[in-house]
Amino acid sequence: MKEERKYRESTIDDEIENKIYSLDIVRTARIKASERLYKYSDAWDFLFLGMNIVSVALLIVSLLPLPINDSKSGLMISSCFSLYTMLVQYFCSVQNYNERALKYHYHQLELENLILQLKNIFLKNNTEEGSYSDLDRFKRYRAILEKYQISLQGYENHEDVDYKIAKQQLARKFLKLDTEIKQSYWQKFQRWIETKDFSPDNIFIYLQIPIVLTIIVLYSWVAYTGIK
Repeated sequence: MKEERKYRESTIDDEIENKIYSLDIVRTARIKASERLYKYSDAWDFLFLGMNIVSVALLIVSLLPLPINDSKSGLMISSCFSLYTMLVQYFCSVQNYNERALKYHYHQLELENLILQLKNIFLKNNTEEGSYSDLDRFKRYRAILEKYQISLQGYENHEDVDYKIAKQQLARKFLKLDTEIKQSYWQKFQRWIETKDFSPDNIFIYLQIPIVLTIIVLYSWVAYTGIK
């Protein structure tokens, strides 16, 4: 394991290399955040299709001359579910998942450009013109760092799970971590659970399936028993 270098002993090349790695983590986290939000949007599109089908089915049943239409319980269930579907659709429209995902995508492109600018400082060493002086490298590094700080303004921060996934992905890529050999089953389980999305948004998505199924079963039970 490398000994930690003190800040006063760090060279400008060390700082540039560290910043490339940290920017790459942030960029990957932005990519993961964008993918996560697009996944939310796709999941809600599928759920709304199912929920609207159920709502229309309940409406059609209410227009037919069936015994359940004499029951106030059946009418209350179908009305409550239709109202619930409308409220959930409004909630999702306010979240702007696609728009937020697109912003993350644009920001990761900005970060990729900054990473390439930092790498170009090193690549200059392999050209015929020679390398930059330490002072020139510092000035270019500071200018890129200022651009990075400005680029963070006006953008929503990614979630902790996005950062953890990005960090693990880059660790496997750059540090060549052999997790199958160096970690116990418990450690691997902990790393696996850290990268799972337990955000309220994702949990709320998964709650819709049992809610819809409960409505269908409850309505069928009222129809079968003839409860008024």
